[in-house]
Amino acid sequence: MIFIINFVEKFECKEEAPRIVCDRSFTVYDIDGNPHEFTPEFHHGVFNDRFQEFMELVYDGYIEGRPPHIVDPQNSCLAKLHHQDFSTMSASDIQNKMRHKQVVVTGLPFDEKMQFDAKGLRTVVGSMTAQISITDFSVINPGTDCVPSVVSGHVNDLLENASSTGKILNGLDLPMWSSYRPSNNYETDAVAWNFTRRTHRIPLHGPFPTQDREWGIAGLKHVLTFLHIDCDGFNTRYGTKVGRKLWAFLRPRDSKKLSSIDFYMDEDGFSLSGKPKDIKYDFEAVVLRPGDELHMLPNSAHWVYGIDDVIAQGGHYYSSYLMQETLQGIVHAFVLNKFLTNTEHIPSRHLLRRILIFYQVGLIEGAISEDDPALVHLPNVETMEGVLNIICLAVLIILGNVLDFRTYSTPNQGEDDEASPTQRTLMDTGDINAIPNNERIAYCYARGVALHILKWLRSCATFTGPPDGLADDLISLFFVQILASLSDYKSLAEAKTYGGVPHCTSHLLSKQIANVLEVDPILKAAWVHKERVPSHSLGLKEEEKYNVEWRRDWERTSWRAPSVDFTLAGQTPFDIKYFEATKLRINSENANMIVDVVKPPRKKAKLLLYAMCTLYNILTIILQSISLIAILLFKICEPKYFASKLVIVWQHSSSRTSFANYVCGMMPSITQISIQTDSVILSHCEINVEDLARSDYTETDDDGSRASESGSDNEQEL
Repeated sequence: MIFIINFVEKFECKEEAPRIVCDRSFTVYDIDGNPHEFTPEFHHGVFNDRFQEFMELVYDGYIEGRPPHIVDPQNSCLAKLHHQDFSTMSASDIQNKMRHKQVVVTGLPFDEKMQFDAKGLRTVVGSMTAQISITDFSVINPGTDCVPSVVSGHVNDLLENASSTGKILNGLDLPMWSSYRPSNNYETDAVAWNFTRRTHRIPLHGPFPTQDREWGIAGLKHVLTFLHIDCDGFNTRYGTKVGRKLWAFLRPRDSKKLSSIDFYMDEDGFSLSGKPKDIKYDFEAVVLRPGDELHMLPNSAHWVYGIDDVIAQGGHYYSSYLMQETLQGIVHAFVLNKFLTNTEHIPSRHLLRRILIFYQVGLIEGAISEDDPALVHLPNVETMEGVLNIICLAVLIILGNVLDFRTYSTPNQGEDDEASPTQRTLMDTGDINAIPNNERIAYCYARGVALHILKWLRSCATFTGPPDGLADDLISLFFVQILASLSDYKSLAEAKTYGGVPHCTSHLLSKQIANVLEVDPILKAAWVHKERVPSHSLGLKEEEKYNVEWRRDWERTSWRAPSVDFTLAGQTPFDIKYFEATKLRINSENANMIVDVVKPPRKKAKLLLYAMCTLYNILTIILQSISLIAILLFKICEPKYFASKLVIVWQHSSSRTSFANYVCGMMPSITQISIQTDSVILSHCEINVEDLARSDYTETDDDGSRASESGSDNEQEL
């Protein structure tokens, strides 16, 4: 777990830090079964103790002294693929392979000459003097027992400490502006992004959030990252370019799954930084070498140790086949943010919205042809697992505002700051929070699409399952189960003072849940019967006992073009209040003025508004008068500023002659006016004041051609 504190002004990188050498060595294995022996070192005894506890749980999972992925691959959480096979597999085969196991791809090409030096580091961050976040394991964060401090430093600091006497440092958060690898066919978010351009109001040129998906890591030997899950329900791929990294994955021993809201909250049965009192899981570990690439499932608890100085590159992505795990990972990270994960990527919600629209386009509108490679990314609606993946993504989209961290922060409010009275007024009166206007609209539109997809499923499919299950109204009751579990989860975490989303309380979460239920009367009615559903799990109980059947007479044409606007259909009461308040703020021309959007304006408010408008008009007249007086004073006091020729830059579309007459009326001393334009297309003209009195006068440009009334013929054509 990473605990971020305020960055220090200067990072003392050359200061020597004493180390503790572990009194034993450890042997671990790569995916091919080759042993790797190492002796860990740490700055603090607590890190040494916690690491040994982790390794005890790794060895507890060994079978006759060897890891499960070698002795019992069938029951291992790891699977192996060679790069040659992986590169020829279809997207559906790859995603099927990744549904239940962490996949390690071997045999990828890599630069064998690359080392942990300036040249190697520049492959993940451009400048050696770039300022980055660095986890400093020589300093334990105050108020914690084993959380290292995060400071601000430079890339050079890593290189200068790459010795047996330097500090143990880990450089995180190295976003990459371009992908380091060729495009692939198994990452659903990238496929959906490309396919949905120019559909459903989506622009063709919208930038793909590469820097939130692609990243680099540079860490020194003996770096230890404690148990955590990756953010935003992402799949993760990770490949080392220099050095070896040990990855260890949590494997539950009993029936309690990672979908349970009790799993991470069990103080006796779970520990982020060591061995729990009541052991209910072990770890399966694998060494990643240069040429290996890990593909990790969403919601996978894991810890990492650096056997060598390491340079690595990785990325995040979403898979259509794993939306259930993505939902669980997002909810866990929302409730246990500071406890269980270490960052967030706001653009991840944009990727999920695009995937849902991709489902709408492919499954309902039928716009994906049979020979299109994108077709394999649509869930298989003939299976219960495929339908559940659709439902889970729709639930995430409907709860978009509920699960967005920014919903609970006012504009410009810091993570540790209390809201000011003005900020609180913005939130209370107009639901104006930290989510910008364009994203509020995008949330509404995507929510409308999600509701349409759920309506399609209700109308065209029937579900069967256990007698005491949810089959009679599976969609609504499963949605209610997620809401009830989320609510109870937050209350439990709050009672135990676990750090979650900044400024989010159980009370505020309940208000958001009640608000989103208003968008669908069926969901709202099902919420009344929430006691029917289990409120301790984020997954469907006994999923394997459910089945789906489709009506044979359903017609795609009747669902392809809904009669309602998706944005309007997806608006919650809070959204309506927000858009009305925003409109009134714009109309008032005062960003700080909040007009009551619930009650009609009272008489005093009307009088005040009238008085302000009148004052504005008076001030405008005064300013215009001052300008006129200034011109007259210049004429009287400073005649040298008024030569016989006046040069004017013309930017208006009215007649230049008319304007010349106006100027002469104001300044009788002018005998010649040169009117020029600020356009390279238009020419300029010379006007003699004495010619203005002639009735047959016409404007002419430098070339002798007659100028048009609006400036020039060219300007009119443009």
